[in-house]
Amino acid sequence: MFGVLTSVFIGIGLVSREIERRTVYTLLAKPIHRFEFILGKFTGLSLTLFVNTAVMTAWFFLVLSIKGMFDARLGVAVLLLLFQFLLITALAVLFSCLSSPILASVLTLALYVIGHLLWSLELLSARLTTESGRMICRVLYFLLPNLGNFDIKGEVVHGLAIGPGRILWATLYLLLYGTGVLCAACAVFERKELQ
Repeated sequence: MFGVLTSVFIGIGLVSREIERRTVYTLLAKPIHRFEFILGKFTGLSLTLFVNTAVMTAWFFLVLSIKGMFDARLGVAVLLLLFQFLLITALAVLFSCLSSPILASVLTLALYVIGHLLWSLELLSARLTTESGRMICRVLYFLLPNLGNFDIKGEVVHGLAIGPGRILWATLYLLLYGTGVLCAACAVFERKELQ
């Protein structure tokens, strides 16, 4: 939860705080493009999240080692959690370019919750009788972020096998979906009127 809250609230504040304080004018007066500003903010927060996650993971593994419950596969689960944080950060940056900080926070947190409950769209689609309803469910399933791709905690805790394809798919999903979200954020910020 700490990683998610860091991703959401710091990610939203990165762009909106610069605009509110008018420091963005100083930065953009230098020979950098607007997309470089957005990507730089995202990269900086990504490094912060990496360090934060690494420190928390080290303490977590230390406690597990002391209790004799260490399982190296938990490292893969933590890596996928970091991927989830990165995707949430990209969404937070996009929404901070589109709207006010409060609305951006609500939208990002809503997508976080929706992203973990996306599996229910498949159940809804199976129960619908109209083809148009099923089509809407399929479109929403592919448009909304599927954070279930990064959740393997249950498998690791219960000792179930994790296919290598699952980790590869999560990595590709982060790269493709995250890149799309960041490109959208850059495009929005490129057209944003700064006053």
